[in-house]
Amino acid sequence: MITDILVGYSESRLAQVALEQAIDIGENTDARIQLLTAVEEAEPGDEANLVSDSGDDLLAYVDAPSDEEPEAEIGLPAFVEGARLRCEEAHIACAVRRFHGEPARRLREQARLAQLVVIGRHCKRSGSERRRLGRTAYNLLSNPPAPMVVTGEEYRGLSSGLLLYAAAAAGGRALNVAGELAGLLNASLDLIAPVSDRRKGQRMVAEARFAVRPYHLDGDCEYMEGSAREVLLKAGMERHYDFVVVPVARHWWSQGLAETVRAALEIPDTVVVAVP
Repeated sequence: MITDILVGYSESRLAQVALEQAIDIGENTDARIQLLTAVEEAEPGDEANLVSDSGDDLLAYVDAPSDEEPEAEIGLPAFVEGARLRCEEAHIACAVRRFHGEPARRLREQARLAQLVVIGRHCKRSGSERRRLGRTAYNLLSNPPAPMVVTGEEYRGLSSGLLLYAAAAAGGRALNVAGELAGLLNASLDLIAPVSDRRKGQRMVAEARFAVRPYHLDGDCEYMEGSAREVLLKAGMERHYDFVVVPVARHWWSQGLAETVRAALEIPDTVVVAVP
Protein backbone atom coordinates (compact mmCIF):
# COMPACT_ATOMS: atom_id res chain seq x y z
CA MET A 1 0.00 0.00 0.00
CA ILE A 2 1.43 3.37 -1.02
CA THR A 3 0.76 5.83 1.79
CA ASP A 4 3.74 8.19 1.63
CA ILE A 5 5.41 9.65 -1.47
CA LEU A 6 8.62 11.65 -1.07
CA VAL A 7 9.31 14.19 -3.85
CA GLY A 8 12.68 15.87 -4.33
CA TYR A 9 11.67 19.45 -5.13
CA SER A 10 13.46 22.59 -6.30
CA GLU A 11 12.82 25.59 -8.53
CA SER A 12 13.66 23.62 -11.69
CA ARG A 13 11.14 22.61 -14.35
CA LEU A 14 12.23 18.98 -13.93
CA ALA A 15 11.17 19.08 -10.26
CA GLN A 16 7.74 20.31 -11.37
CA VAL A 17 7.50 17.31 -13.73
CA ALA A 18 8.35 15.02 -10.79
CA LEU A 19 5.62 16.63 -8.70
CA GLU A 20 3.00 16.11 -11.41
CA GLN A 21 3.95 12.43 -11.70
CA ALA A 22 3.68 12.08 -7.92
CA ILE A 23 0.25 13.73 -7.96
CA ASP A 24 -0.85 11.24 -10.64
CA ILE A 25 -0.11 8.45 -8.17
CA GLY A 26 -1.36 10.27 -5.09
CA GLU A 27 -4.73 11.05 -6.64
CA ASN A 28 -5.49 7.34 -6.84
CA THR A 29 -4.67 6.46 -3.26
CA ASP A 30 -4.72 8.00 0.21
CA ALA A 31 -1.01 8.72 0.09
CA ARG A 32 0.36 12.03 1.24
CA ILE A 33 3.13 13.84 -0.58
CA GLN A 34 6.20 15.06 1.24
CA LEU A 35 8.02 17.84 -0.61
CA LEU A 36 11.68 17.84 0.32
CA THR A 37 13.84 20.78 -0.67
CA ALA A 38 17.46 21.07 0.40
CA VAL A 39 19.58 24.21 0.73
CA GLU A 40 23.21 23.24 0.12
CA GLU A 41 24.75 26.53 1.22
CA ALA A 42 23.28 29.39 3.18
CA GLU A 43 24.65 32.78 4.05
CA PRO A 44 24.68 33.83 7.72
CA GLY A 45 21.29 35.25 8.59
CA ASP A 46 19.59 33.52 5.64
CA GLU A 47 16.14 32.16 6.55
CA ALA A 48 17.33 28.68 5.54
CA ASN A 49 19.56 28.69 8.60
CA LEU A 50 16.43 28.55 10.72
CA VAL A 51 15.90 24.95 9.64
CA SER A 52 17.75 22.67 12.01
CA ASP A 53 20.06 19.88 10.93
CA SER A 54 17.74 17.46 12.71
CA GLY A 55 15.21 18.06 9.94
CA ASP A 56 12.61 20.12 11.75
CA ASP A 57 9.78 21.14 9.45
CA LEU A 58 9.89 24.85 8.67
CA LEU A 59 6.13 25.13 9.11
CA ALA A 60 6.37 23.35 12.45
CA TYR A 61 9.05 25.82 13.48
CA VAL A 62 6.92 28.80 12.56
CA ASP A 63 3.72 27.47 14.11
CA ALA A 64 5.22 26.05 17.31
CA PRO A 65 3.56 27.46 20.46
CA SER A 66 5.63 29.93 22.38
CA ASP A 67 5.21 32.39 25.22
CA GLU A 68 6.81 35.05 23.06
CA GLU A 69 5.67 36.28 19.68
CA PRO A 70 8.24 35.69 16.92
CA GLU A 71 9.98 38.81 15.71
CA ALA A 72 8.96 38.11 12.11
CA GLU A 73 6.92 35.37 10.49
CA ILE A 74 8.90 33.16 8.17
CA GLY A 75 7.12 32.07 5.00
CA LEU A 76 7.81 29.38 2.45
CA PRO A 77 9.67 30.28 -0.76
CA ALA A 78 7.26 31.02 -3.61
CA PHE A 79 8.16 27.88 -5.58
CA VAL A 80 7.49 25.64 -2.56
CA GLU A 81 4.25 27.41 -1.71
CA GLY A 82 3.12 26.97 -5.33
CA ALA A 83 3.80 23.23 -5.13
CA ARG A 84 1.91 22.95 -1.85
CA LEU A 85 -1.09 24.72 -3.37
CA ARG A 86 -0.94 22.39 -6.39
CA CYS A 87 -1.24 19.40 -4.05
CA GLU A 88 -4.09 21.11 -2.24
CA GLU A 89 -5.93 21.59 -5.56
CA ALA A 90 -5.54 17.86 -6.22
CA HIS A 91 -6.94 17.12 -2.71
CA ILE A 92 -3.70 15.47 -1.61
CA ALA A 93 -2.26 15.92 1.86
CA CYS A 94 1.10 17.65 1.60
CA ALA A 95 3.95 18.16 4.06
CA VAL A 96 6.95 20.42 3.40
CA ARG A 97 10.43 19.52 4.58
CA ARG A 98 13.36 21.92 4.25
CA PHE A 99 16.94 20.96 5.07
CA HIS A 100 20.52 22.11 4.88
CA GLY A 101 22.84 19.83 2.98
CA GLU A 102 23.29 17.88 -0.21
CA PRO A 103 19.89 16.91 -1.72
CA ALA A 104 20.73 13.26 -2.46
CA ARG A 105 21.91 12.68 1.11
CA ARG A 106 18.82 14.29 2.60
CA LEU A 107 16.49 12.36 0.29
CA ARG A 108 18.26 9.14 1.20
CA GLU A 109 17.82 9.86 4.90
CA GLN A 110 14.09 10.59 4.58
CA ALA A 111 13.36 7.74 2.13
CA ARG A 112 13.24 5.16 4.92
CA LEU A 113 9.70 6.29 5.78
CA ALA A 114 8.37 6.51 2.20
CA GLN A 115 6.96 3.87 -0.13
CA LEU A 116 8.05 5.82 -3.22
CA VAL A 117 10.65 8.50 -3.93
CA VAL A 118 9.98 10.64 -7.02
CA ILE A 119 12.74 12.74 -8.61
CA GLY A 120 13.53 14.35 -11.95
CA ARG A 121 16.59 13.81 -14.13
CA HIS A 122 18.48 16.09 -16.49
CA CYS A 123 18.21 13.89 -19.65
CA LYS A 124 21.32 15.45 -21.22
CA ARG A 125 22.58 13.77 -24.37
CA SER A 126 26.34 13.96 -23.77
CA GLY A 127 28.93 13.73 -21.04
CA SER A 128 29.33 11.24 -18.21
CA GLU A 129 26.36 9.36 -16.74
CA ARG A 130 26.45 11.67 -13.72
CA ARG A 131 26.29 14.73 -15.96
CA ARG A 132 23.51 13.33 -18.17
CA LEU A 133 21.31 12.41 -15.21
CA GLY A 134 22.25 15.11 -12.73
CA ARG A 135 24.17 14.58 -9.50
CA THR A 136 21.13 13.87 -7.31
CA ALA A 137 19.52 11.31 -9.66
CA TYR A 138 22.84 9.57 -10.27
CA ASN A 139 23.71 9.28 -6.58
CA LEU A 140 20.29 7.90 -5.64
CA LEU A 141 20.03 5.48 -8.56
CA SER A 142 23.50 4.08 -7.87
CA ASN A 143 22.14 2.65 -4.63
CA PRO A 144 18.37 3.25 -4.32
CA PRO A 145 17.21 3.63 -0.70
CA ALA A 146 13.58 2.86 -1.68
CA PRO A 147 11.58 2.35 -4.90
CA MET A 148 12.62 5.31 -7.08
CA VAL A 149 10.39 6.90 -9.73
CA VAL A 150 12.64 8.85 -12.09
CA THR A 151 10.81 11.09 -14.56
CA GLY A 152 11.76 12.19 -18.05
CA GLU A 153 11.97 15.69 -19.48
CA GLU A 154 8.19 16.06 -19.77
CA TYR A 155 5.20 14.89 -17.77
CA ARG A 156 3.78 11.64 -19.09
CA GLY A 157 0.47 9.94 -18.37
CA LEU A 158 1.19 6.42 -17.16
CA SER A 159 -1.19 4.10 -18.99
CA SER A 160 1.14 1.26 -20.01
CA GLY A 161 4.09 -0.30 -18.24
CA LEU A 162 6.78 -2.94 -18.60
CA LEU A 163 8.19 -5.02 -15.75
CA LEU A 164 11.53 -6.73 -16.16
CA TYR A 165 11.08 -9.85 -14.04
CA ALA A 166 13.97 -11.58 -12.29
CA ALA A 167 13.89 -14.72 -10.15
CA ALA A 168 15.48 -12.97 -7.19
CA ALA A 169 14.42 -11.04 -4.09
CA ALA A 170 14.66 -7.69 -5.91
CA GLY A 171 12.59 -9.18 -8.75
CA GLY A 172 9.79 -10.09 -6.36
CA ARG A 173 9.80 -6.62 -4.81
CA ALA A 174 9.76 -5.05 -8.29
CA LEU A 175 6.75 -7.19 -9.22
CA ASN A 176 4.84 -6.00 -6.16
CA VAL A 177 5.64 -2.34 -6.81
CA ALA A 178 4.76 -2.65 -10.52
CA GLY A 179 1.51 -4.46 -9.76
CA GLU A 180 0.42 -1.89 -7.21
CA LEU A 181 1.33 1.08 -9.44
CA ALA A 182 -0.42 -0.38 -12.47
CA GLY A 183 -3.49 -1.17 -10.37
CA LEU A 184 -3.65 2.35 -8.91
CA LEU A 185 -3.24 3.98 -12.31
CA ASN A 186 -5.49 1.53 -14.15
CA ALA A 187 -2.56 0.86 -16.48
CA SER A 188 -1.73 -2.24 -18.48
CA LEU A 189 1.43 -4.07 -17.45
CA ASP A 190 3.53 -6.42 -19.57
CA LEU A 191 5.95 -8.72 -17.78
CA ILE A 192 9.05 -9.99 -19.54
CA ALA A 193 11.65 -12.38 -18.11
CA PRO A 194 15.12 -12.48 -19.68
CA VAL A 195 16.34 -16.08 -19.86
CA SER A 196 19.04 -18.25 -21.38
CA ASP A 197 16.80 -21.18 -22.38
CA ARG A 198 13.15 -21.96 -23.07
CA ARG A 199 12.58 -24.31 -20.14
CA LYS A 200 13.72 -21.72 -17.61
CA GLY A 201 11.62 -19.09 -19.37
CA GLN A 202 8.45 -21.17 -19.16
CA ARG A 203 9.01 -21.76 -15.45
CA MET A 204 9.59 -18.07 -14.72
CA VAL A 205 6.53 -16.97 -16.71
CA ALA A 206 4.31 -19.44 -14.85
CA GLU A 207 5.69 -18.19 -11.54
CA ALA A 208 5.16 -14.54 -12.49
CA ARG A 209 1.60 -15.11 -13.74
CA PHE A 210 0.68 -16.69 -10.43
CA ALA A 211 2.31 -13.84 -8.44
CA VAL A 212 0.60 -11.06 -10.41
CA ARG A 213 -2.93 -12.54 -10.25
CA PRO A 214 -4.08 -10.56 -7.16
CA TYR A 215 -3.62 -7.28 -9.05
CA HIS A 216 -6.13 -8.18 -11.82
CA LEU A 217 -4.06 -6.47 -14.52
CA ASP A 218 -4.23 -6.39 -18.29
CA GLY A 219 -1.03 -7.33 -20.04
CA ASP A 220 1.15 -10.17 -21.27
CA CYS A 221 3.64 -12.40 -19.48
CA GLU A 222 6.41 -13.77 -21.66
CA TYR A 223 10.08 -14.58 -21.75
CA MET A 224 12.81 -13.54 -24.18
CA GLU A 225 16.21 -15.11 -24.65
CA GLY A 226 19.05 -12.71 -23.95
CA SER A 227 20.55 -10.61 -21.22
CA ALA A 228 18.49 -8.22 -19.10
CA ARG A 229 19.89 -5.29 -21.06
CA GLU A 230 19.13 -6.81 -24.46
CA VAL A 231 15.58 -7.80 -23.53
CA LEU A 232 14.78 -4.49 -21.89
CA LEU A 233 16.02 -2.37 -24.79
CA LYS A 234 14.32 -4.54 -27.42
CA ALA A 235 10.93 -4.54 -25.71
CA GLY A 236 11.11 -0.92 -24.60
CA MET A 237 12.12 0.47 -27.99
CA GLU A 238 9.55 -1.57 -29.93
CA ARG A 239 6.49 -1.07 -27.71
CA HIS A 240 6.86 2.49 -26.37
CA TYR A 241 5.82 1.97 -22.74
CA ASP A 242 5.03 4.93 -20.50
CA PHE A 243 6.95 3.46 -17.57
CA VAL A 244 9.45 0.67 -17.02
CA VAL A 245 9.97 -1.10 -13.68
CA VAL A 246 13.35 -2.75 -13.09
CA PRO A 247 14.81 -4.62 -10.10
CA VAL A 248 18.15 -3.39 -8.77
CA ALA A 249 20.20 -6.19 -7.28
CA ARG A 250 23.22 -4.65 -5.53
CA HIS A 251 26.41 -6.32 -4.32
CA TRP A 252 29.10 -4.99 -2.04
CA TRP A 253 31.47 -4.64 -5.02
CA SER A 254 28.92 -2.81 -7.19
CA GLN A 255 29.74 0.72 -8.32
CA GLY A 256 27.73 3.17 -10.40
CA LEU A 257 24.41 2.34 -12.04
CA ALA A 258 23.15 -1.24 -12.23
CA GLU A 259 22.87 -2.74 -15.72
CA THR A 260 19.07 -2.81 -15.54
CA VAL A 261 18.87 0.87 -14.57
CA ARG A 262 21.35 1.90 -17.25
CA ALA A 263 19.35 0.07 -19.93
CA ALA A 264 15.99 1.47 -18.77
CA LEU A 265 17.37 5.02 -18.88
CA GLU A 266 18.31 4.54 -22.54
CA ILE A 267 14.66 4.07 -23.54
CA PRO A 268 13.48 7.50 -24.74
CA ASP A 269 10.66 9.41 -23.02
CA THR A 270 10.00 6.73 -20.40
CA VAL A 271 9.53 7.02 -16.65
CA VAL A 272 11.89 4.61 -14.90
CA VAL A 273 11.00 2.88 -11.63
CA ALA A 274 14.03 1.31 -9.93
CA VAL A 275 13.26 -1.11 -7.08
CA PRO A 276 16.03 -2.24 -4.69
